[in-house]
Amino acid sequence: MARLGYLENNWPLVHLMTEKALAITEKTGSYLLETDSWGYELYDLAAICCYRLGMYEKAHNYALIAIKMEPDDIRLKRNLELIDIKYNAALESSHE
Repeated sequence: MARLGYLENNWPLVHLMTEKALAITEKTGSYLLETDSWGYELYDLAAICCYRLGMYEKAHNYALIAIKMEPDDIRLKRNLELIDIKYNAALESSHE
């Protein structure tokens, strides 16, 4: 569902689905839990949707986790750079 929401630019759906999926912390063996669920992809989707929803701190945190899991992925690093522009601007404006 999170991928479908991403393809449709439905950021609230992506946010809901990634939050629910990331709350699952143990592998149950269910066919409903894809192997992608344990990699960087959910954190990447969570970072993207949080960015699109203006939740820059959460986007930053999720992007860091994705990069930690996939440290050689250039796209993830570039996404973090874009997120941090907005995140830092939001921090600066909150201190004014």
